[in-house]
Amino acid sequence: MLHYYPSFNHILDKLKGLSGNRTGILNQSQVPICNHPHDVYLKSVTGQMPDYHKQFIGELSQVSYHIIGYGSHYEEALIKYLGESIERYATVIAGELLSDRIVYASYKELSQTDPVMPLEYLQVFTQEQIDRCHDLHMIMCDKMVTQDDVLGWVKCPMFFEDKEMYVPAQMLCVGYKTNQAVGEKHIIPGFSTGTASHTTLEAAMCNSLIEYIQIDSMMLSWHTKKPCPRVIIDDPEILALLEEARLGKDSLYEIIPIDMTVGEDNPLYTFGIILKNKSNEGPYLLFGVQAGLDPKHTLLRGIMEASAISYSYYYNLFYNPTSTQNAESDSPLFLDLDSNVFYYAHPKDQELKWEAFEPLISGEVRLSDLTSHAGKDKKEDLKTLLAYTKKVSPNAVFLDITPPEASEKGWYVTRVLTPELLEMCIPAFPFANHPRMRQFGGVTNAFVHPMP
Repeated sequence: MLHYYPSFNHILDKLKGLSGNRTGILNQSQVPICNHPHDVYLKSVTGQMPDYHKQFIGELSQVSYHIIGYGSHYEEALIKYLGESIERYATVIAGELLSDRIVYASYKELSQTDPVMPLEYLQVFTQEQIDRCHDLHMIMCDKMVTQDDVLGWVKCPMFFEDKEMYVPAQMLCVGYKTNQAVGEKHIIPGFSTGTASHTTLEAAMCNSLIEYIQIDSMMLSWHTKKPCPRVIIDDPEILALLEEARLGKDSLYEIIPIDMTVGEDNPLYTFGIILKNKSNEGPYLLFGVQAGLDPKHTLLRGIMEASAISYSYYYNLFYNPTSTQNAESDSPLFLDLDSNVFYYAHPKDQELKWEAFEPLISGEVRLSDLTSHAGKDKKEDLKTLLAYTKKVSPNAVFLDITPPEASEKGWYVTRVLTPELLEMCIPAFPFANHPRMRQFGGVTNAFVHPMP
């Protein structure tokens, strides 16, 4: 996007085509986030999405879209903000776009005529977790699904076989509304994991696969306490960029990157980035995770993501008293992807919170010793990613969920579903009964995950 001159004006024109006060899919107002004299120096842009969830999910529904663009330049921040906004919009309206394709049937009935996603990958919670979900009155999992339960299914093309497979519609959409007339129940929550937007189909598909494999590695490493070597940053270019962003030697934070990659033949590096406050004040612990085929670029993006979270800490501290009360409570609840982030950023019980991270760090590896697996273009990268995905998720499917409003502006939004891999979860409810989690020894980490 930086090949045009002036590049910022070109990107702004793309944003204007999709935003407005009365038309477009985004609000016209975007806000550059202010920097703090002693904190990280980043270029960041955020804004508010219209309340689409109230129209497509329900009037009483509440959704946090978590949209922020960040980087070393405003061009980078703005294009990330635009792409992320399109992605969030697509996941919210996906249920409506797919409504004509949904087939309501039981697994037993449907599997007699068509390939269907194996039932074991839908039974991701233990009965104890389901009971606790009921106690908290959460709309997440009503029961342990059986082959006789009626669900809404959508047929999706398979990556590695010349056929289509039915997958539950509620896994493809955020805020999916069950069909009560046929007795459909909530059995697994839908997240935007595996959804990505870009201006080329190959790039969007690459990002979709990367996000799924990344979250699988992170969730397994965190919940099973897999040893993760600390990555020593010895690249002069990255060190110079960190100094420029006030993340160098005199930074407020100690930067602790860890390699959370799962799989010896996995070409995709997954780095968790821990920013630990040197002064033991707030924000105390910030965490970001990024994955990529190029270790240098991946590490830098992870550091930027972790540091951008500092802004949400200050916002919640001043404007969200409910979040502060929950974080300072003796029994905090972690039922969304904000409460866990603010909990670790809050300076209360620092020794206890550091116990969540410290056991994961084991050994060291130099960044310069990690080989880049990136190809010369996105088509090569996609081949590399698909070759690995075929080994770990032979039932992987994909779907084009590009909204017409974005399609006519040259954007693509792809949705990937890899049943054999773990996806994002509510912090208090890891997928303890998922076959992959059980394969790696089950959930042994008592601490909630820190991912935003």
